Parts: sequence; structure tokens; C-alpha cells
Amino acid sequence: MAVHEKLKQTAVPAPVSPPVPSQAAGDAVTAPYPQKPATPHVTVRRQFSPALLYGGVGAGVLMLIVGLFLWSWWKKPGASSATPVAERASVQTDAGDRTLARSATSEAKAGGTPALPGKTYVTTVGQELVWIPPGEFMLGSTKEEQAWAVANGLKEEFAKREGDAPRKTAVRDGFWLGRTEVTLSQWKEFVSATGYLTDAEKKGEASYAYDRQKKTWERNVKGASWRAPGFDQQDNHPVCCVSWNDAVAFCEWAMERERKAGRLSAGQVVRLPTEAEWEYACRAGTQAKFWWGERKEDGRDRLNWSGTTDGFEFTSPVDAFGSRGRNGFGLADMLGNVYEWCLDDYDSKQAHGECYKGNPGARVLRGGSFNYDTAYCRCAYRYPFTPSNSHSYVGFRVAVGAAR
Repeated sequence: MAVHEKLKQTAVPAPVSPPVPSQAAGDAVTAPYPQKPATPHVTVRRQFSPALLYGGVGAGVLMLIVGLFLWSWWKKPGASSATPVAERASVQTDAGDRTLARSATSEAKAGGTPALPGKTYVTTVGQELVWIPPGEFMLGSTKEEQAWAVANGLKEEFAKREGDAPRKTAVRDGFWLGRTEVTLSQWKEFVSATGYLTDAEKKGEASYAYDRQKKTWERNVKGASWRAPGFDQQDNHPVCCVSWNDAVAFCEWAMERERKAGRLSAGQVVRLPTEAEWEYACRAGTQAKFWWGERKEDGRDRLNWSGTTDGFEFTSPVDAFGSRGRNGFGLADMLGNVYEWCLDDYDSKQAHGECYKGNPGARVLRGGSFNYDTAYCRCAYRYPFTPSNSHSYVGFRVAVGAAR
């Protein structure tokens, strides 16, 4: 299957240097005057023109003011990439019209400072995070969509957990979210730096994994972990078979790195997205079953879900479908490939607009995966998981934003 090229970021031209004030128009300019040999010497006096003098001084002062204004604008914190994230804000006019305070001078580089809102932010681990602006959306699904999901294989009890009806929900703070799920390569860097052991490794088994010998999915598979999920993976595949606890540990390590590099300001943290943030980012302005629309047939060549018609039996490389596989925010694999952990506890009644705490024994999974069909790979579908569970079809992506 063809893999599309990633969208490229283009740099904004650097600010123009302030002009240097020119010589005042009233300054005297001397030149020799020709003399006639047949006439006596005559001293020629110049007429003084107050208008000329005042006009020249005025023009010089005006140019000086303009130059100082341009220079001060160029030196503003927003025009320098050294300003912390919290000091940079977007200007919100209404839900459908948001403009940025200023364009970023260039795309953020790994090891540099975060980009302005509206630009990507590359972490010191090399993760590309996309800016998600604040806004409103309808959280949950309609009764009609739930009935469709049940008719297509979803248990009715889980359909009801999407809520009685869509609810208007505000995401008040913008945040950054990983363009892709955390990759195996990025996870290896974390383990190499910390010596971290996952819940599956500590237990000596994964809660649920593919058994190569039996060629089927089994519970409590001995020796299975992110290192051996039951199928082959490359470094550009999403890490899987990691628990909620494992995902949080990765975020804490990444946050420490970002802080040491001066990338985060007060109040900014690296964490999992909340359930509302996840659905808002997945929908990207749409209100349908899937981020591309209502028809499952239109999902062809957009995501890795049940079956092999997409070209993959198990996980696929992240962003394998290029631009066709990215939603309106430019996020890849928001549906399919691997389920993704969210920060919230799981409320069996419905999702919440704010990060829900009240059931620590169950956390939220979103997005569906490579071995689940269309009813599970919807924007509104949600599933409860024990935070220590490690399944070979579960991964995560990171967010950077206000603490929750």
C-alpha cells in the first residue's frame, strides 16, 4: 500500500531589520560657486528657510520613531522562540474563527523551545505534537448512531455508555497532541534511559496477547510484553502491550526531559489527553461516526482496522496512510492501529467534559484498533480498562498542556 508523504512545514520570513534614520534634510551641503573674472568679489549669502528646516527635522524624527517601533516589535517575546508556552496565546473570536497572535518564525526543532500555538512542537524525544486550539463540540453519540453500532456488532451496554445524547462541551484550553501514537523507537529510548519494567514484564505475562504457537488471541500469555506482543514490529510501529501505569510513567519521564531543556513553563505538563480532549481532537470539527464522515466504506486507505484489506494483519507503521489517514487537525491513526489510553477514570454513564475522577479501578480507552471492526473504531466509542492491564492492541499518545 502506498505511503503518502508527510505534510511539510514552511518557515515564516524573519522580521525586517529596522531602518537606519537618514541625514536630516536641513543639514547644509556645501559646493563651490563659479566666479566671473571681470567682476569684483561678491559674497553670496543663503536665505534661511524655517519651513525647510522644520520639515527636515520632522521627517527625521518620524523615521526614527518608525525604526524604534519596528525594532521593539522584533524584540517582543512573541517574536523570539525563547518565550515559554504559557506566555504565548491565541486570539479567539468565535467557535468558527480563531486567529493566531502571530505566526511562528519557524517550525519548532527538537531541543529548542515550543512553537507558537498553531505550530507543531517537536519534543526532545523527537515526538511531533500538533497544536489543538480551544473550542466547542458535541460529546457523545446519538441514539441512531448507537443503534447502528449495535447492529454492526457492538454490545448494547457499551453503546449506552456513550451517553443519552450528544452534549455541548467546551475545551477551554488549547493543547498539543501527538501527531501519532508513541512509537516503539521512542519507547525504547525511555526504557534505555530509565531501566523501566512494564506491568507485563513484572508479572511475567501480558493480560491479553496474540499466541504465535496457537495462532489465536489468548489471555494471560506467558512471556508476552511490549518486547514480544505476539507479532513482529518495527521501530516506526506504535508501542503496544503497555498499561495505563506504563503510559503515565513515560509521560513523567518525558516531562522531566522537557523541563530540563527549558521547554515547559509553569503549569505546563506532559500527560495523557483527557477523554474530552481526545474526542474533540479526533472529530476535528466533524460530528459523524468517523472523523471522515458517516460511511464506513469511505474509511478505505485511511486506517488500520479489522481485516487485511488495509494491508496489515497487526499493527502498521504510524502515519502509514499519509495525508488520507490524517483528520482535520493533521492527526494520524486517531481511529484504528492501537487503542489509546486517556487520563480519566471511566464513568459507565457517559464521558465528561472535565477530567473525571471517581473510579480509579478503571481507565478509559479510545479509538479502536487493528483487530476491531467499524462499530468500535468510532469517535464516540469508549471502553473501560484496568490501569495495570497490558494488551497487545493497546498503546497511547501524549499531550502537552495544563495540568489536569
